[in-house]
Amino acid sequence: MATCRNRTYEFPDEVCAALNSRSTVRFVVRRKAELESRLSPPIIQAASNRAATISKALLKQMGLEDAKFDTELVMIELLDAKTTVYFCFDIFLEDCDQATRLRISNSTQEPVYYLYVTGQHCIARKDSRPQRIVYGAEVMAQSTQERGGNSEMQQRTPVQDG
Repeated sequence: MATCRNRTYEFPDEVCAALNSRSTVRFVVRRKAELESRLSPPIIQAASNRAATISKALLKQMGLEDAKFDTELVMIELLDAKTTVYFCFDIFLEDCDQATRLRISNSTQEPVYYLYVTGQHCIARKDSRPQRIVYGAEVMAQSTQERGGNSEMQQRTPVQDG
């Protein structure tokens, strides 16, 4: 268990082991958001900031506070009029090579851990629903792009932190 920004995060051993062995892990988060608009930049920035905070909490729980990492947003979906956001992101440790990063970023077969947020407590769990949320959204985004549309769900924004 780790605390970051007045919130307690709890990651199961399975998540820590996955990050240790593969240097990467994927999360999906559903959170309430107080957004001033539905424009992409503030939503992407808020998701990027939250991904960095979650990553720091995970590394803190693992005793790797000084580890360098990147996060990459995989999907963002704004639900009901500016109040709820789903976002999915990958954490990559510094030692994760470019070929692995590319393979993971383009994969729809990666395990996804759902971060349940209840008040000031967040718990990560493996769940099949995030796979459908994330990969279903990616399929929709690809379909939209093929039809000539613009989908922000495919937006990938690397966040460097460490």
